[in-house]
Amino acid sequence: MADVTYYGNDSTTPADASVAGNWSATPTASDDVRFTPFYTSSLSAGATTFSAVAINSMVVEKGYRGSIGTLAAFYQVNASFLEWNGGGISYLDLVGSTVDPIIYGTASAGSSGLHGLYLIGTAIGTLSVQGGSVCLAGIHGQTSTATTVRISAGSIKVGEGCTLTNIQIHGGAVTLEGNVTNVTVENGTVYLKEDADITNLTMNGGVVHSQGRGSITTATVNSGLLNMKGNASRTITTLQINPGGQISYDPTAVTITNRSAPSRAIQISTSER
Repeated sequence: MADVTYYGNDSTTPADASVAGNWSATPTASDDVRFTPFYTSSLSAGATTFSAVAINSMVVEKGYRGSIGTLAAFYQVNASFLEWNGGGISYLDLVGSTVDPIIYGTASAGSSGLHGLYLIGTAIGTLSVQGGSVCLAGIHGQTSTATTVRISAGSIKVGEGCTLTNIQIHGGAVTLEGNVTNVTVENGTVYLKEDADITNLTMNGGVVHSQGRGSITTATVNSGLLNMKGNASRTITTLQINPGGQISYDPTAVTITNRSAPSRAIQISTSER
C-alpha cells in the first residue's frame, strides 16, 4: 500500500491518467490515491486506465480545482473508499466498487440543470451528500444501483436509470426522476419528477412537491407538507395524515384510495388555492 498523488503535469502528455509522469507513482492495488490542492491540473484522458485496479481509497481534497473525467469519458475508479471535496465539474464511474461515497462539496453548478459531480456505479452502498451538487445516473440512458442515499445539505438529482432502495433526507434539495422504495423526509425539499413512483413515503418535516406522474403507495405525513398540486394524474393508495402534517392536492387530478386513521385527533380544513 502506498500514497499516490495525481500531478497531471507531464511535460509531454499532461492530464492523461495512463501517463506515468502525471502521478507521483503509478497507482497499483491497495494504494491510496489523492487529488490535492497543490496540483490542480485536470484529468481528462485515459479514463479507463485503472478501472481494473482495486485501489484502497480515492480522496479528492478541498482546494483541488481540476476536473476529473469528461462527459464523453467518465473516469473509472475501483475503490473501497471515496471522499470528495473537489472544485471542478467532474464525471466519475465507480464501476463495480462496493463503496459508501462521502461527498462534502463539489463545483458549483454553472447554470440551471447542471451539476458539480456526475456519478454512476453498479454497487454503491450508502451515498452521503453533505454539500455540493450531485447527479446520480441523471444523464439519459445511464444506469446505476445504490442501496441508500443520505443527504443533509447541498443537492442531489437521482435519475430514472438509478435503482435506489432508500433515501433519507435531513436537509438540502432532492430531485427524484426514478422509482424509490423508501423515502424518509426529516427536513429539506423534495421534487418528484417524471414517472417517479414511491412505495413508502414517511414525512417528519420538509416539503415534498409531486410534480410528475408518479404515484405513492403509502404516504405517512407526520409533519411537513405533501404538495400534490398540478394537473398530472396521480394516485396515493393509502394516506395517513397525523397531527402536524399537511397535504395540498386537486381531487380532480389526485386519487386517494384509502385514508388510514391518524394516530391522534386532528383538525381538517380546506382552502382554495
